[in-house]
Order: sequence, then structure tokens, then C-alpha cells
Amino acid sequence: MNASPEPRRTHVMSVKEARLLFLEALDQVEPEILRKLRDEVFPYFDSDTGLSWLTCREDPSYESLREALESWADEFNIASSWIFQAALRNLWVWFVADPSDIAGPDLIWHHDLDLGSTLTHRDDLASTSMPLSWDPARESPKAFRERALTDFERMLDRYIERKKKTQALRTGATDGPLPLFAPLRWLALHRAKGLSPEAIAALYDERDDAPDPGLIQDALSQAEEMLR
Repeated sequence: MNASPEPRRTHVMSVKEARLLFLEALDQVEPEILRKLRDEVFPYFDSDTGLSWLTCREDPSYESLREALESWADEFNIASSWIFQAALRNLWVWFVADPSDIAGPDLIWHHDLDLGSTLTHRDDLASTSMPLSWDPARESPKAFRERALTDFERMLDRYIERKKKTQALRTGATDGPLPLFAPLRWLALHRAKGLSPEAIAALYDERDDAPDPGLIQDALSQAEEMLR
């Protein structure tokens, strides 16, 4: 294997950007993560207004949901406050969606919440309010529909901009040969699939400029820091 020089990043990736890319990497290397979230955790979710991880962790009435989430995260070695919050966001989207929309094998992360926050303070609870909640006693169907459409357009605009930005981050090169996305994908392989640096290096075709396991080990530590 050819040893590669230590990469030097020319783009300072924010924590939120790194977390978005890590979720995409997890989905690429292990689709079972979202499928098991749906099949083994979603049955315990029952909240049409959303739920923060802080509430889920501290409120005894959510004990079954919390235990299911923690078991799911432990299986794939991805337990952290922000992952739990991202999972709860997905569970809420699935809860308000048509069941047929999530019946198939292809699922995606719905991460419109602020992944730069671990939601460890009570002030963060306000950021988990969901725009599609509706109280018929206080709002007419017409007003709700107009508000929901406005919120959808806003979320759609954010989604388009986010996808454009993450695509640029995923394909952007550093001064060295290592793309910004590579350390996060290696971390996903290491966490979710249990692959060692040597096993990750072995995934490269002989025709590729395969990275040295030592470089991969350093990149894994770098990726961990990027997510904090």
C-alpha cells in the first residue's frame, strides 16, 4: 500500500456540517440503521408535536422509548445526544407521514433540526417545536393549511441549500489526496461495521492509491473531533 501524506484541510467544516455528512455516511455504509430505527424503535414513539432527547431521557413516561433508542444506538456504536435527537426527529416525521411513505427499504435522515446543539439544556427545547402540529380548537383548517404550506416551502428551501452545500463538502478536495468526506465515511465504517483501519484500507482496489492504515487511524480521530 502507498503511504499518503497527512491531509491538510483548506475548509473549516462546522460541527453541523460534519454531523450532516456523518449521517449520510452512516446511511451509505449501513442502511440497516434507519430500517431498525423504524422497525424496532418507531413502535414506541407516540408524539405528534415532536420530542427532545432531554425530555425522553428524563421523563419516566418515555422509558420504553428511551431503552429502545439506546439499544438501537448501542448495536451500531453511534450513541450520542445529537444522534438521539436526530433519531427522534426522524421518528416524528414518520409519525405524521402516511404509513406507505416509510414502508419500503429506502429511508432517509430528516435532520432539519439544529445538529450543532446536543439539546442538553432546557432552553434548547424550543428548537424542537414542530411546525405541523395543529390544534383544531385554536386554528381553522384553512389557516393551518396555509401555515403548513409556508413552513413546507421554507423547509424545502433549506433542504435544497443544505444538499448543495453537503455535495460541495463531499466532493471538495484538501491540499492532500483525502476528500473532506473520507474521514467521516471511514468513521461510519469503523463505528457501524466495526472495521479496523487495516480493514478499511483493504476495501480499496489495488489500482487505487490506497491510504495507509496509520493515516486512516489519524483520520478517525480527526473525524471524532469534527463531530463534537
